[in-house]
Amino acid sequence: MSFQTTATEEDLAQAGIYCIKNTINGNTYVGSSIHIKRRMRNHLEGLKKGKHHSAYLQNSYAKHGLGVFSFYILEFVNDTTTVLLEREQFWIDFLQPEYNMSKKVSRYPDKVFQQNIYVIIAPDLTQYEAREGLFKFAKIHGLSESALAVCARGEYPHHKKWQCFLKSEFDPAKIKDPSTFRATGETVYRVTKPDDTEELTNNLYEYARDHDLDGSSFCKVFNGKLNHHKQYKVREDGTPPREISRKKQVIPATATQHFILTSPTGVQYTTTNIAAFALTHEVSKDSLREVARGKLRQHKGWLCSYTPETFATLTTEVQTKITDRLAMHVLHPDRKPMSTEDRQRITDSSRTPEAIEKRVASLTGKKRSADSVQNISLSHCKTEYLVTTPDGLQVLTKQLVQYAKENNLTYSSLRKIYLKGGTYKGYTVQ
Repeated sequence: MSFQTTATEEDLAQAGIYCIKNTINGNTYVGSSIHIKRRMRNHLEGLKKGKHHSAYLQNSYAKHGLGVFSFYILEFVNDTTTVLLEREQFWIDFLQPEYNMSKKVSRYPDKVFQQNIYVIIAPDLTQYEAREGLFKFAKIHGLSESALAVCARGEYPHHKKWQCFLKSEFDPAKIKDPSTFRATGETVYRVTKPDDTEELTNNLYEYARDHDLDGSSFCKVFNGKLNHHKQYKVREDGTPPREISRKKQVIPATATQHFILTSPTGVQYTTTNIAAFALTHEVSKDSLREVARGKLRQHKGWLCSYTPETFATLTTEVQTKITDRLAMHVLHPDRKPMSTEDRQRITDSSRTPEAIEKRVASLTGKKRSADSVQNISLSHCKTEYLVTTPDGLQVLTKQLVQYAKENNLTYSSLRKIYLKGGTYKGYTVQ
């Protein structure tokens, strides 16, 4: 799956400014890239792995799923040295994207816009150099860009007998004789399933798709880089099963972590099993660990810290982080994490007609009419909802979230009856 987009492959292969938009709440993310498609793919991988650099976008993805996000190209930029960063800053100032962790572009062009250069070896051993990425080269020679990238990462030896290397890691000794490569379908793979039954296939990627597996991870299992993928194992037919060495991890007695916990009433406890302690006292073990690491000030009035002996066993880097966090708590005793209500209030205040009018005036030097400003503030809301109240009153609104908040209702429940029908506390939504 990918983002919803109307951009063509040629558009995505260019440099420019792009926008990721949540079509439900209108929140956006703005970024720039010299190769938009590659950057879009990086966003998708980060979101699916739960490791996206924007916590706001990651949380929204976890709540709504990928289907609600659309991908737009705001502007193409030819000069990718400094103009690209300047235009990205312009669009961030103009749109005020909610999913951007920072509203200031602070990257350096010489570090960010350094594109990979690839050395590609043809089946006849002709050597090519791709300086503008793999997309154009793959299109000219009828190859797959992603398959060449897999070869460049060393996960597969060739793609249609074409070999690909990063120039920074290229060594002529790595070039293999293409006559030793087998074409697609010539190799027979024996797949061992989780129930120990075996199947034969000529195409690992096709088999992976049919069984809801990841093709690249499946190839890593075949190449010996992974022991298994979702308990599936694969080897070439006719070869014996690979012996998997499992080294037993020996945990020294000194690795046991001791915690000092202080209850809201001031009673102190010492424990080595924080999970059992949390279960007994009806608190969260993860939150208590966060308190011990200095990420949280307290959890439901409970304080938690490592004993001096345990603290001494931690790495110097971890000790420094904990010490710095605790020092910040001392310097700012009244600082609290921003609540969901406060964050929503700030978001709502930034979308008022007055706030938008002020931003537009600062960017363009012109003032707009009240009607045009109101249209701008609601431009992210493209769906109109007809809400029928329990007493039969019908209300037309573009902001279902705001309507739910004003009437003490749950937005997710209203959204559910809008999609699947039914009623919620006597309300219906169409």
